[in-house]
Amino acid sequence: MIVSVLLTITLTLTPQSQSTDQPGRARTATREPSAGAVDGALVYIETEGSTGSGFQYRTNGYVITNRHVLDDTPIGSKVSLRTVKEGKNGVVGLGDAFDGTVRYKHPRLDVAIIEVPRSSIKVALKPAEMVGNKHAPRGTTLVAHGFPGIGRNASPTISRGLLSAHYTDPLTDQVFYLTDVALSPGSSGGPVTDSTGAVIGVATAVSIVKDGKGNSWGYVLPILAIEEALTCKQGFAALPKPFDPSKHLAAIAAATSADGVMAAYEKGVADVIKQTGSALELGERINRLRKAVTSTKVSLPADRFSAFNDSSNRGALALTTKLLELWMLREDGEAEVVVSRLHRDKTIAEWTEDVIERSITTLDDDDAVIAIGNWVAAHAKCVSGLIAATSRNCDAQLKAAAALQAQDASRSMVQEYAKSMAALLVCYGNVLSIDPGSIDANNENYPLKLRKRLRESAASLENAIDEWSQLPQDCRQPIEEIFAKFISPESGASDGPEGGSNRNGDKADEAAKTVLEANLQWWTDRGFEVWGVVQTGTTDGKEHGYTITFKYDPAIAWFGVRSDRAKKFEFSVTDSDGDELAAIGGISQGDISWHAVELTRHGTYTINFTTNGVEDYPYEFVGVTRKSPFVENRELIRDSKEARGFREVETWSSYLKPGGREESPFNASNYRAFMVICDEVQGNDIDIEVVDPQGDVVSKDDRDKPFATAYIEDAMKGEYTVRILNAAREPVIVDMIVFAARR
Repeated sequence: MIVSVLLTITLTLTPQSQSTDQPGRARTATREPSAGAVDGALVYIETEGSTGSGFQYRTNGYVITNRHVLDDTPIGSKVSLRTVKEGKNGVVGLGDAFDGTVRYKHPRLDVAIIEVPRSSIKVALKPAEMVGNKHAPRGTTLVAHGFPGIGRNASPTISRGLLSAHYTDPLTDQVFYLTDVALSPGSSGGPVTDSTGAVIGVATAVSIVKDGKGNSWGYVLPILAIEEALTCKQGFAALPKPFDPSKHLAAIAAATSADGVMAAYEKGVADVIKQTGSALELGERINRLRKAVTSTKVSLPADRFSAFNDSSNRGALALTTKLLELWMLREDGEAEVVVSRLHRDKTIAEWTEDVIERSITTLDDDDAVIAIGNWVAAHAKCVSGLIAATSRNCDAQLKAAAALQAQDASRSMVQEYAKSMAALLVCYGNVLSIDPGSIDANNENYPLKLRKRLRESAASLENAIDEWSQLPQDCRQPIEEIFAKFISPESGASDGPEGGSNRNGDKADEAAKTVLEANLQWWTDRGFEVWGVVQTGTTDGKEHGYTITFKYDPAIAWFGVRSDRAKKFEFSVTDSDGDELAAIGGISQGDISWHAVELTRHGTYTINFTTNGVEDYPYEFVGVTRKSPFVENRELIRDSKEARGFREVETWSSYLKPGGREESPFNASNYRAFMVICDEVQGNDIDIEVVDPQGDVVSKDDRDKPFATAYIEDAMKGEYTVRILNAAREPVIVDMIVFAARR
């Protein structure tokens, strides 16, 4: 089994031994010999999310503890420590608190290092001598020191037992000392010594046997393993330095083309993986690199399309492999959450679209469409190359999966499993990224050469999809299920209209929900009312419609459709007179598309959606509505003397990620003045900027409010840019309305 039950489980403490003194016999107070030797090195550790134990080791200034004690504390952060203090009456308790800095977390072992002021702890413990550099033998007397979770001001505890067995974890190949020493919550990271106070190992985990069926065992990580991993004999100054992203950020910023940016990002990913000991920190550092990538303004030469794709996939493969390894080995409980977040993060994909658009805007029409054809062809070639490697990856995956099922897998086999699954996941993600049906290869306005190239590319993508579907089901199905799991909402999360989940009900109920059903909590949290229930069905790719009656007058309505096969949906919403309503917003991410309209009166509306040539696709459909915030703003302008002559000219609803922004053009050539009003009805902070045709910011509202306005009195002729910014820490929907006065 895997050592997965850490020292955070409440235990019932029972005496380990009873006195054998005879009645009436004089007793002499004695003390465990190691107690005094260890107390001077022992520290109580307190973080925002947990408590634990630790001890100064070998040299002053460095404390050893378990990595899981510091799971929620990033490297470089401060933690509170307290040493052992003996009062005048002999009572042992805790001294004053002081700060330490998390210096290092080992990427594999459950061990971490905290750096402390050199004079803060009196004693540095030494390792027990092992004959022939071998592990301590069975039957060795062990003494555990630590701070069980029985009160912040409790005295450190000591418990004695035996090294009962050498236990080798079948997945990690890590040796643990199995012991009957009484370990309790808060003991994590404390030293386990011999009777002299020399360190034999670190209290790491405990298995709890319920209903009296057997014994509860403690797991001690041998100091021998820690010495080998941390090269302690050279001093802790030899530990790897914390990951410094500065050189990678500089390389990304200095790159002059998109493939250069991606290559610098790939190198950064590789270095982050080597130097990061936890999934959460890995995710945070990758996000820093991604932000640097998406802030660059570069183009992509046509002859570098393939290099760009290859570098992007190598980075994704390395990152996914590492996180899957942590997840499969259960070495980091957050690995699954982090890999899910990174797979659902579309910032790089959105940046890529911007790069392609930027790369073709300087070309004339013919060259631009040819460049698009070259890009699609390069992507098709990349996908075909990934598909060609799937047979080998399938074989490796199936072999490793069988070994895991039989509990006969080594760490190296798990690593191979993670690598093969990562390759398949990256391949599958590429297969889904472009819908061949969306490629317009028969447009007579395109040059013949381009049409031929697009037809070849579409055929290559179709072949790749077919090849994927021909893979053995026991290889393909787990990948599709895991991919769906990773891109689906996290349990309890509410990340946005393309993600989120129902936070009510048990896990079985949540598992039974469709993706859109799980998504609806996000909308209802923002005041939307769900129309009926999520509709499911299968269509032939032609128009499919619903007729819905809404009660609000007027209302903002968002209609959502999801399908595993179809990626782009075309919506139309018509009223009872047959007039089509103009769209006021939309979101399309992954396989979910949302379409927004304003319903201005009571009555029946018909919603149709279709795809570009994709047939026989299963779908989910739902509608959500809330009262329109535009009503009050219209009344505000109507009743304002200063706004006489102003008329409504545009409305828009925008979804913005935390810190995100959206730019909307407004042509003021026919208007002498205009006003923009933005609402975030849930009370989140939003800002607005207006940039004139010359590129100058001429109006700005960055007050800490959910209501932002901009007023341009003497408008220039030409196109203005309206920027809406989300200053909140959660996704928002901003409703914008523009009023203008004609010249």
